[in-house]
Amino acid sequence: MIVRILGEGQFEVDDTATDELNILDAKLEAAVNAGDEKAFRSALERLVSRIRALGTPLPADALERRR
Repeated sequence: MIVRILGEGQFEVDDTATDELNILDAKLEAAVNAGDEKAFRSALERLVSRIRALGTPLPADALERRR
């Protein structure tokens, strides 16, 4: 899958990471819905950190098609 981080670029992340990233995304969404800024910042940092760790950066001009 391709994941884009605003202001940072795009990363190709193996589909096997989907469940893990979805869990982190759900925690981020819950923080937003609760209006909890501290939890939001923490959840966002965890999600972005995992994308960076699991993903391979792609050039800004890369247009990838899902296989």
